[in-house]
Amino acid sequence: MLQIPSMWLTMMKNGEFQVHDDNMLFELLVLSGAQVGSDWTSILKRRQDFRDAFSGFDAETVANLTDKQMMSISTQYAIDMSRVRGVVDNAIRILEIKKEFGSLEKYIWGFVNHKAINTQYKFGHKIPVKTSKSESISKDMVRRGLRFVGPTVVHSFMQAAGLTNDHLITCHRHLPCTLLAARRRPISNATNQEPTTDDHQL
Repeated sequence: MLQIPSMWLTMMKNGEFQVHDDNMLFELLVLSGAQVGSDWTSILKRRQDFRDAFSGFDAETVANLTDKQMMSISTQYAIDMSRVRGVVDNAIRILEIKKEFGSLEKYIWGFVNHKAINTQYKFGHKIPVKTSKSESISKDMVRRGLRFVGPTVVHSFMQAAGLTNDHLITCHRHLPCTLLAARRRPISNATNQEPTTDDHQL
């Protein structure tokens, strides 16, 4: 079972209530997938290694890595070669998404209409490992060719990026996240189209 709360709480502790930066969204998506079969503590200890390996998760740079560079990353940072290739493949798909939507942020946050989902869980065991929303996002990501984006991974990513506030109502972080979630983020004028749930053809 994925240890979702550990990653998510660490992000919250670092002040990352909601993530809208494209590079960081790419990073969190990679880390969410990387912790499958491992644990968040181990992955977070290697967070800087992942950043160094993948050029701060700049999608354009990562998308242009050669086979030789990928092999070097795998060897130097002890990251499985299939994982490295998966990150590169995802970078290519992300560039396509950015071309269509203007940014990865618009694509991702469009699934929740640019307003975080606020939940009211009293007990940790009630927090699901996936939801209908994460299943929908996962389905669209897979359709677009992204890898390591199953519904459980996507829900973990949603928690880490602040798309869903799954803090227990007894947690001191719940109220700040609730207040933040109540505000809909203004849409950039970078493109004429505002992606919404319907734009994702779900």
